[in-house]
Order: sequence, then structure tokens, then C-alpha cells
Amino acid sequence: MPDDHSATPPILDRTTFDSLAEVMAPDAVMTVVVEAAEDIGERLDRVAAMAARGEDALESAPASAEAEAELLAHDLAGLSGQVGLAAMAAAARELERAIRTGEELHIAAAADALIGLREESLGALSAAARRLILD
Repeated sequence: MPDDHSATPPILDRTTFDSLAEVMAPDAVMTVVVEAAEDIGERLDRVAAMAARGEDALESAPASAEAEAELLAHDLAGLSGQVGLAAMAAAARELERAIRTGEELHIAAAADALIGLREESLGALSAAARRLILD
């Protein structure tokens, strides 16, 4: 029987997203979503820049750059998870683990997977917020 960690998380965890709507007015949720999307986009741009430098960029980087990359992935996991972007949060946690363990090929694959979730994740978040406003 597979464990819970092997299941692919949904792009948008409706339970988490809906919990925002339970404690905030729709316009406040929209503000949170817009700000989160901007922050996530900026962080994903930094991940993409890191990935563009190549698989061994972190291997030859000073410890401070490695720590910064790990913190970036950690921040992305937390921010994504707070607004219900479950798949993105899981991918960011995987990148964080890869950076921590120093597995070069795993870092590149994890970064690519995270970057690949951008459009679908932010689109799902935006659509959920629009539905909330329209309802």
C-alpha cells in the first residue's frame, strides 16, 4: 500500500483555499491571492535564474548561496501552501530537499518541475478567486 507521500497533490487544494474564504471577505481573499501570485512569480523567476545557471551552479557556489537557494525553496513551499497551491508547495519542498542533500541532477529536475507548475497553479488560484468574487 503506497504511503500518503507518494500521492500526487492537487494543483489547488480547495479545502485550504476555501478556509481563506471562511475567515476573510471576498475582496480580502482577492488581495491575498494577487499578492501571493506576485510573490510566487518573483520567487519562481529566481528559481528559473538559478536553474539557467546550470546543474552545478550550487555545487560551486559559496555556502551562503546554497543557503539562500534552500530558503527560497522553503519560502515558496510555505507561500504556495498558504493559498492552497498543493502541487507547487510539494514541488518546492522537493527542491528544498534536493538542495539540502546536494544532489545535482535532482536539483535540476526539481527546479524544472517547480517552474513547470507556474502557469497551471497560478491560473487555478486566479480562477478560484474569481469564482469566489462572482458567487
